[in-house]
Order: sequence, then structure tokens, then C-alpha cells
Amino acid sequence: MKSFSGAIQRHPIRFGMVLRIIAVALTVVTILQIYLASETIHQYHGHVEGGFPFPPKTRLIRPQETTTNERRNFVQRPFASKMMQQSNEKSALNGTATLSISQKIFNVDLQQDSRDRDNSAVRLLHSKTELKFIHQRQSQFETWFNASRMNSTMKQLLQPHYNADLEFLQYDADRDGPWLDFVIAGFPKCGTTTLMATLGQLAPMPIKDVCELPPKLLSMVYQEWPLQYGGFTINGTTSSLLLLRGNKCPAFIGNMGGAMMKIFSNSLKRTKFIIGIRHPVLWFQSFWRMQGGKDPYQRQMTCPCRPNQWGLRVCRNTTKQVEFCWNECGGNNILCLARTRFHVALAQMGKTALTKEERQWLAPKDFDGGDRIISLEIPNDIFIYELTKLQDGTMWEELAAFLRVSKIPKQNYHGAKGKHLSYLNICDAKYDDFRAMIMPYSYELSVWLLEYLLPVARDPTRNDVTVANIDSVAAIFETYKVDPCGRLVLQIDDSREQMGDAVRQEVKFMLDPALNIPPL
Repeated sequence: MKSFSGAIQRHPIRFGMVLRIIAVALTVVTILQIYLASETIHQYHGHVEGGFPFPPKTRLIRPQETTTNERRNFVQRPFASKMMQQSNEKSALNGTATLSISQKIFNVDLQQDSRDRDNSAVRLLHSKTELKFIHQRQSQFETWFNASRMNSTMKQLLQPHYNADLEFLQYDADRDGPWLDFVIAGFPKCGTTTLMATLGQLAPMPIKDVCELPPKLLSMVYQEWPLQYGGFTINGTTSSLLLLRGNKCPAFIGNMGGAMMKIFSNSLKRTKFIIGIRHPVLWFQSFWRMQGGKDPYQRQMTCPCRPNQWGLRVCRNTTKQVEFCWNECGGNNILCLARTRFHVALAQMGKTALTKEERQWLAPKDFDGGDRIISLEIPNDIFIYELTKLQDGTMWEELAAFLRVSKIPKQNYHGAKGKHLSYLNICDAKYDDFRAMIMPYSYELSVWLLEYLLPVARDPTRNDVTVANIDSVAAIFETYKVDPCGRLVLQIDDSREQMGDAVRQEVKFMLDPALNIPPL
């Protein structure tokens, strides 16, 4: 140490030159890092004209291990160098990888995706104007949001049933571009959690149900979820790999009798609704196993109020008290026989003509079905899929086209888990009578889908209705006419069999006589 100090004293000029050389070298390294960072950002962003690519050979999952400081550092520090990325790709060949700061934020799984063997990036297939809007909407959200909030006549109707103050958006608030790209709108227990986990690779969102009015939902979508699930900004410019914005609320269609759907459609017409369906009998069994209960026969309750022009189920009951229902079941019940009527909830959207003949297949004997169904005239585009088609790659290709992305990364299966699991084998003989109550709805659903909705989806002039796997799904819809347990058969009133569509046949199901089961 003494000799080093002596050297500095003897040669101060030479030592100063060494310091200058070191400073110049550090400056060169800094400039090089900035250049590489800009190249990396360019690689992640792509061009507005060509869409925003996702990195090939990657599958995005949730950033669960990042800290607040790491997120803050990501916004302030440059992206990792290409050398680090190449090192990670080499490590990935052995199933391991050293993650850079940016990769920790996005929690990138570098294993090869079998559905992305073409190594092509996922791109948004929008027009130049739409791409520019999507690219800038994160930074412009607060300004638009403050200018779009307003009071509504709906507030007076809903406020008594909410604990918190309500806010609404202006009519046609997304006229300049979509602020919410999609909502996984229903039905529960129809693969909606798997759908959300998969689309969560394209849009930052939690894997859970979030059913809120547009202002509160959009606040989470733009102000909370990007930081929590992968969407960040640098100098006001979107740098996230997750450029879409979406949400899951599987009770969306029937929530508040359809009012939630009506509220969204008034303000957010560009938001697309994704809807899954399945055989109503199997749906009830699945929902029961998640929610639990004592006896399915106790689930025949219904809300005494039919939906009004806003979709709200509000009325005065027999005791002259105002009653408000969140769904068809009434009270705080979320599962009942009436919720198996998928066709009634779908028809309420107003995508079909709702002719007199059609209404005969929409629970005409129910106090809120048939001629009493009010069309909510929902203008939003809808995509309907059948649960069994989730394993069909073609379904995902059609969903990608619906969302206008080049492809959807490999689907991630997730099953929704209830807090009170309860076993139910709905095919047990003791539930024959209960299935006999569901099956007429299931039969009507099949007829309505085949004869009224599918023709709309096939109409080349109607771009607002898409049914996935339309050529093959008809055979699945046909099975809705059959008891999946194989114990009940359709009973047709011969006296009405040859009558016209306006007065349809009576649909009843009875125990199959071929089973030779003696009466009780």
C-alpha cells in the first residue's frame, strides 16, 4: 500500500491519464448498453405497422416471485443484453435458465411450446389505426377515464343494493377504440378458468372471477393488473408482452338478470364476449360438486321478478316489499334449476329474431320465458364454444381469429375449486325425477341452438355471432336432447306431434320402460 501511494506521488500525471482512460471506457460501455437496450426493446415491440410480436419459443406465466423493488427497477433500468438472452436460451436446453431482471418480471418459461413449433411470434391482426390505439391506451387511460365517468339513471336503481358508491361510463365510451378487448362472460363450469389461464398469456389478469361495473373493473385492468401480472410502461409507452386487456366473470350473462351485460354494452360496445356452454345436466352436477349442498331437489327456487328493459330483476313480492335478484335463483342463491336454461339467457342478448315460433322453445311455461323475454339488444360480438371442444386445436385457432391475434399459445388447464366440495352422482336413481326437470330445458336448448342460433352464425352478413367448430359442434348440440345417464327417454304427446311450430310439442321425459323398473 505504501509503495502504491508513493507511486501516485511520484507520477501524478500518469495516474490522472489512467483515470481518464477508465472513465472513457465506462462511457463507451454505457453507450453500448443503451444501444443494446434499444435493440431489445425494438425486438419486443415490433413495428406498429406489423403488429407487436411476442418472443418466439416462450410461454408466459404469472410473475409471482417478483418484488415491488424488482418491478420498480424494471421500469427504470434497461432490458437485459442479447448475450444474457442467448445464455438463457442455451441453459434452457437443459431445462434451466438464469433469469434477467426483465425475465423475472414476466416470469418467462423458456421451455419449447409444442403449439409454437413454427417459431413465429404472436401478433395483433388489427389495422394501423387500431394498433396505434392499443399501443398508446395504457399511457392515455387516466385522461380518458376521468373524462368518461358519469352518473346514470341505473345508479338510482342499483344503489340501494350496493354497499359502495356506484360509477358508470358515458354511452359509447370506447368509440375511438377498445379499452377492454374481451370478457369471458359465461357460463360457469364451462372451462372458463382454463380459458382465462390461457388468455392470461395475452392479457395481464388474475386467474379468478372479477365481476364489477366498468369503471371499477377498468381501474384494476389498467392501474393494478399490469403491475401485478406483467404489463409495464417505460416513459409512457407500453413495453409489456401482454398487450390485450381482458377479464373473466362467468356470471356475466345472468348477473343482475342481464343488467351487467346491458351496462357494458352501453359503454363498451367494442368489448367481445366469450361464452362456453355444455350439457345442462352435466353442468349442474359440476357446479354442485364445486359449491356443495344438501339436496338438489331443494334447488327449485326462482326469482319472483322477471327482467325489465334494463335486464334488472327488481319487483315487489307478495308482501309488497321490493325484491332484487342477482340471478334467476333469487336471494343469495347461485345455483338452481332455472340456471340450466342457457338458451333463455343467450336469447335475451337479442342476437336472434325472437319470433313467435322461436319463443316456443324458450321455456314458454316459465313466468319469465317465452313471450315474456325482453331483448336487451346487445351489439357486442360474441364467441360461443362447447366445453368438449377445448381440446380441439381448431377451436383455439377460431378464438384467435375472433380476438384478432395470429395465434393463442398452448392452453393451460385450470380447474375452478370451490370452498365446499360436495359429491353428487346425478345419474343415481334417486335423481331421476330431478333430471326429468332439467331435460326439457336441455332439449329446448338443443333445438334453439340448431334452428335459430347456428343459422345466424352461418350468415355471412352477421359478423357479431361466432360459434366455434360450427360444422362439427351441431352433432354435440344434438346430444343435449338425450339424458346423459341413459335412464330417461323423451315422451311426446301424440295428439300434438303433427302440429305446427307455433304450437310446439309438449317436451317431457320419463323413465325408460326398457329398464323394467317397477313403480314405487
